[in-house]
Amino acid sequence: MEILLCTFYTAFFIFLIYKINFFSVEGLSRKNISAIFILKIFFGVALYLIYTFHYTNRSTSDVYRYYDDGNILFSAFKNHPLDYLQMLTGIHSDASRLQIYYHQMSNWYKNYNYHLYNDNRTIIRFNALVSLFSFGYYQVHTVFICFLSLTGLTALYKTFVVYLKDKKRELIFAVFLIPSVLFWGSGVLKEGLVLFAFGMLIFYFHEFISGKKSAKIFFWIVGSVFYLLLLKVYILLAAMPALLANWWIAKSKNKFPTLKYGAVLLMFLCAASSVQFFFPKHNPYKLLADKQHAFIASARGGTYLISKTTHDTLFVDPVNVNKIITQQKTIFLKAKTPYQNWTRGNICAPILYAKNDTDSYLLLETDEAANSRIYIQPLSPSLKSCVLNSPQAIVNCLFRPTLFESTSPLMLMTALENIFVFGIAILCLLFYKKPSLETRKMILFCFSFTLLLADIIGMVTPVLGAIVRYKVPLLPFLVIGFLLLLDKEKMLKKIPFLKKIL
Repeated sequence: MEILLCTFYTAFFIFLIYKINFFSVEGLSRKNISAIFILKIFFGVALYLIYTFHYTNRSTSDVYRYYDDGNILFSAFKNHPLDYLQMLTGIHSDASRLQIYYHQMSNWYKNYNYHLYNDNRTIIRFNALVSLFSFGYYQVHTVFICFLSLTGLTALYKTFVVYLKDKKRELIFAVFLIPSVLFWGSGVLKEGLVLFAFGMLIFYFHEFISGKKSAKIFFWIVGSVFYLLLLKVYILLAAMPALLANWWIAKSKNKFPTLKYGAVLLMFLCAASSVQFFFPKHNPYKLLADKQHAFIASARGGTYLISKTTHDTLFVDPVNVNKIITQQKTIFLKAKTPYQNWTRGNICAPILYAKNDTDSYLLLETDEAANSRIYIQPLSPSLKSCVLNSPQAIVNCLFRPTLFESTSPLMLMTALENIFVFGIAILCLLFYKKPSLETRKMILFCFSFTLLLADIIGMVTPVLGAIVRYKVPLLPFLVIGFLLLLDKEKMLKKIPFLKKIL
């Protein structure tokens, strides 16, 4: 039945590809778009198989845990449809009677939200919505998310093909066929939804600044911004300087694009530094530092306990896990067990020791140590700390993992991909041509977004496996930025065998 349903929905979406004008694309036939769609489904299924038969911990796998929580939300549909609609739409979703569903979920609540929206709920709600059509079959969700991410990537292709008319094949690779984008962007994960929303925002925003105005364009811009706020707000923040700069450049007939990018970036830096004086809870530097410290603690692994007596939160290092005694649902620590207090994502010095083995605790969370954990310099909540950490952060995001750090086939694939992308960059710089003013603003757009997002990801994330996923949205822009610098004709004259490939 699952195969039959997946075949039906795949055929339906291919029908839409052939019927909807949006998929009428220069340099890319509807047949080719359909083939890419099927390829994405293949990669989505491969991701599912890897996380089913190789990484078998279902409770910690993003491929499953948001899907499972979505099923819990959807379980309300049959007997309590109003509960389902409230949880799905967020309207009065904090009603006390709905707690029975939330307490069954593993990801509806976070220990700390850093005064930001909990983006886990967006992917949970997506799965609960698709469950109306999937009848409980997982791969139907894969087909749906592949179509959405394909749509966003098609929008991205349509945005840049205007500037790369002589490099359409290279653009197809940059947008659709980078292995990490194919793999992580085709699974039942947030990345697929991000590619959809961000691609649509970029396309319709550039339609808007080029002079086209309609209700549809306004709807897609506003809708995409809203959806990114619910999905990955930091991606939207990384893109905002580039979007504003391109709007300013378009309004001034493409004059002085580099100067205007510099002015906009400086303005955003000043704005970020001023937020703490008006909205202390949303100080961006403190949010980054808190998020990083929590991520480092999670990557380190260990057990988090709540004292029944003092209500303090304690962290016990994984090397001392054998000193934790569990009796029914109550936890005890052996006398002299070392621990540290844990506050707002920070493991606090000094090391303390349990005085006896009679104090009782409740289990808050147990984290396994991340296999691909790396050292990153701890942030302090200041502009200076963020600036000093930026070079290491960008290098970690764009160039790691290296071949020597590859401890699994997935990491090896990413390391080889990094080398390949680096090779493309070198080739494009060797055969560089001076871009026009119109093209220069798009080059600046690509590199501004890439570097800002890489900085944020690398500054906060101490796990290479997580970096590999989080950087998926920037990879097409990184490659496109270099393609915009390439003199293809000069390159083919110097390296004629490439004519057979390109």
